[in-house]
Amino acid sequence: MAELLLAVLYQAAVAIGRLLGFFVSELAASKISNAIEDFFTNDTKLEKNVKLLAEEKWFIELADDFRYSHIIWHNNRVGRYLKEDSNIPLLKKHEEEQRKFIEMVKQEHKKFAGMPSKDSR
Repeated sequence: MAELLLAVLYQAAVAIGRLLGFFVSELAASKISNAIEDFFTNDTKLEKNVKLLAEEKWFIELADDFRYSHIIWHNNRVGRYLKEDSNIPLLKKHEEEQRKFIEMVKQEHKKFAGMPSKDSR
């Protein structure tokens, strides 16, 4: 009876190991594929994600404003946010995320322009 139980546990462990190995290999393949694609394309991650957002009316309005266009392309905080691929679907689907992003861009512009924020008054 104990031998049967050990055999079943062994088979389960082997199956779990194969499954985990599959997921790890798929994740690694995906990361390597993205790295190769990024290496051979001229667009940066920021450029790619801005192109994706340029399909959205609210983003076009924001980016067309010369005050905020500079912030979108040159501000570190905004750039880090836009380079994160997981943020782009959120911005495309959720008005609350869009509102937060617009507010972040405006706050970064105020810092850049040396304007005091409401909180510091």
